[in-house]
Amino acid sequence: MDPPPSGIRFVDRCVDDDAPMQRKALEHNGISVQENLAVRDLSQGRVDLHGIGASVERVASSDARLRSIGAHSLAQGSRALVGREQDRGHEIWHLAQQAMGRVQPDSSIAGQPVARHPRLEREADRMGERIAGFRPRDAASLGPRAPARSPSPSAPIQAQFGEEEEDPWAHRKAQYKPTIDFEQALENRRDWTLELRREKRREAVNKRRFASPPSATWASPPSFAFASAAEPTVSASATSATATATATPVARAAPVARAAPVATAAPPVLFPSPYTAAAATYPSPYAPALPRPLAYPSPYAPALPTSSLAKPLVSDPIEELIAAFANFHLSFADAAGQRHEIYPDLVKADAIVQSNPTPLETIIDDERWEKIAISKATLARLQTAQTAIATEIKAFGKSRSKTAGGKLRQALEDAKDILETISKIPIPATDLSTSTNHGSNAGKTEGSHVIASPLSINSAKPGFGPTKDGRLMTAIRAAAPGTQGSSYIQMHMLNDNVFGPGELWNLTPGPSQSNHDMEREIEHDLKKAIVDMGLVMTFEATVDYKNDPIGASQAELNENPDKFRFKQIDFEATQWFADSKSKTYAPGANKAQEIVSIDGSHVKWSWGSLTPLKAKPLILSTTDQQELEDIGIDKTSAKKIVDFNAAKTGWALAGRGGKQDQLADAIHAWEKDTLGKKRPRRISLAWDSNLVLWR
Repeated sequence: MDPPPSGIRFVDRCVDDDAPMQRKALEHNGISVQENLAVRDLSQGRVDLHGIGASVERVASSDARLRSIGAHSLAQGSRALVGREQDRGHEIWHLAQQAMGRVQPDSSIAGQPVARHPRLEREADRMGERIAGFRPRDAASLGPRAPARSPSPSAPIQAQFGEEEEDPWAHRKAQYKPTIDFEQALENRRDWTLELRREKRREAVNKRRFASPPSATWASPPSFAFASAAEPTVSASATSATATATATPVARAAPVARAAPVATAAPPVLFPSPYTAAAATYPSPYAPALPRPLAYPSPYAPALPTSSLAKPLVSDPIEELIAAFANFHLSFADAAGQRHEIYPDLVKADAIVQSNPTPLETIIDDERWEKIAISKATLARLQTAQTAIATEIKAFGKSRSKTAGGKLRQALEDAKDILETISKIPIPATDLSTSTNHGSNAGKTEGSHVIASPLSINSAKPGFGPTKDGRLMTAIRAAAPGTQGSSYIQMHMLNDNVFGPGELWNLTPGPSQSNHDMEREIEHDLKKAIVDMGLVMTFEATVDYKNDPIGASQAELNENPDKFRFKQIDFEATQWFADSKSKTYAPGANKAQEIVSIDGSHVKWSWGSLTPLKAKPLILSTTDQQELEDIGIDKTSAKKIVDFNAAKTGWALAGRGGKQDQLADAIHAWEKDTLGKKRPRRISLAWDSNLVLWR
């Protein structure tokens, strides 16, 4: 037998720790031959995952690569990471889609391109099921293999985010779901109360059962029988409550009279009988008028004086208090339709808002509820309601009067109305329209002043990365020595994860070190405040340039870009609050620590490990031989250029082409004609003409 192709082996593979061991299958880079044949068949021979070196890796659902974008599984380029086995076929078909070049990014998460096309996702669901149930046919019927073509390394991510991930921030919002099920807690409390009542009722009933019975009972149960001639017969005398019985011979089959009640002493009744007065349920003409042993009268019982009836079984003041307060539960719905409930807390004399649940006092102390920052005026109204609730809880607990109950309910209504009002205030939409040169992405445009008033999670447009280099960035990259030009970055003044566009009016060029400083000191808190906490604010970023790059010509920027770079970027932030009276959001004093840390902060230009920029030499007028040598011109050629500039002041190029050759020819002719050299050597052309200015 010939050995298997390179890279393909027999393996025993287990889907996950709890799944049974699967049968042996041919596998290459985590993709079985059967799965590859399925993809070839479904793609009509256009995709061969083994041919392009695609791989599928089974990883834990907590893998850092998945958690960084909040996905269960993902596919990017020719690699797939599967966190859940049910996503395997889905992600394999995503590899096929990317190999066919059908996937383009439409958003970004954590700075990575992401494709979330509904049509491609539905197709991957459908094809994934067919891949899982594929039964291979004759390989020859699949047609020739498609030529191996790997996706681009910068391919977008396609991922399984789950139903809760309809937007890029849903996996963070899920962190704020209530951890306590109030309905279940209420149900448990009711069950406990009912069980306590049953237990006390059982104790009371048992106590009555084992108590001494009443003094009168039946001597014998009523009966009807026929006595024989030899048997005695009981005759009754109905003179009074007492009776004597005598035995006399009677004829056979004579009826027996009923026995009259006799006053006798009886032992304690442990197991009540229908014939005992202690547990009589059905009336009898022979039963004496006695009190019923239980507290609940029956329509069959004789009418008795009120003083004769037994008292209630249980008198529990705590239970009665809980029952009295049970009617003070109020509820309302917020703008999203989520139900909230507010009810009194008897222990702390406060109100509980069901949402987490959270005491009203905690909401006032935190100055926020359900990610809503509350204004000072609204907090004062809540504080008044909370004080009234605490007072009326104590008053109603003592008196149980209708007046105290009405005041308590009104105080709860006041607190409920305030929370309901602020929960329905719409979050204002992000507005960047007042920024300098807003919307401009061409010409003499550099980021100078960006203002978001307000900035919130409610944005009509997503942010995105830089789309092009501006004039200053072009000059900086050209002036940077060696390969250092790629270490300069178009820095977002408003980060793209909080809806900052990658257009020139929102960008300024800077070194990578400054960009890291901005991310650490500004953008981390900014993203947390907007995306995670749902705050609303005014955000401003102002660039302080050494000289105005917008008014400078391209030649001036090229000559010395270091002259026009920024010195520092200043940031300001002001928090907005919801007000129940005006039913709007308005700016106020900063409370959230994230906003406090942003306001008044700065990011300075920091070279890091980069070589500072230098001005380009004017090669047709310079008299500094050293600056020519610094850009790579040899010493002899640099000296000739400097001497030529001193002798031929005002010499200019004829046309744009062949600049180095024109300069070399002019210096050669000058040395031959003016200096009298018969065969002068031409200057070296082994240097980069882009490192100098030719005007």
